[in-house]
Amino acid sequence: MDSTANQIERHIQETRDDLSGNFRELEEKVKSAVDWRVQFKDRPMTLMALAFGGGVLVSALLPSDRPSSKRYSGSEAPETATSSHAMQVFSPSNGKASHTLEVWDAFKSALIGVATAKLTGVIEELVPGFETEFTKAQGSNGSGRSA
Repeated sequence: MDSTANQIERHIQETRDDLSGNFRELEEKVKSAVDWRVQFKDRPMTLMALAFGGGVLVSALLPSDRPSSKRYSGSEAPETATSSHAMQVFSPSNGKASHTLEVWDAFKSALIGVATAKLTGVIEELVPGFETEFTKAQGSNGSGRSA
């Protein structure tokens, strides 16, 4: 009877030690998963793309000093324009400005799409099943994009 109790105690202690080791290992994995330094070391280009995309997103959300949708005729001077070049850019006869804005908007949309896809992939690695739920959420609120 005494040896059986000792065996049970020893088994409980071994199980406790195993669990303690597993918790320490899990804690280290979680710490490294959320530590940006470790992530940068493992995936430098992904984080650079995210940083660039974040900068573009922030710049798109912040108000700008440039008039984006106003077009000026050659005879009326825009308040912010001081050179003849600026007047040419905002002239309605100059299609370059609108084409440049369209290209820039397409570039921003593509960059945000790539950054979102990369970020979704990174989160999917950390939280399995995230991508499926994210896709469902996108579909349910009608904001899903079609490629």
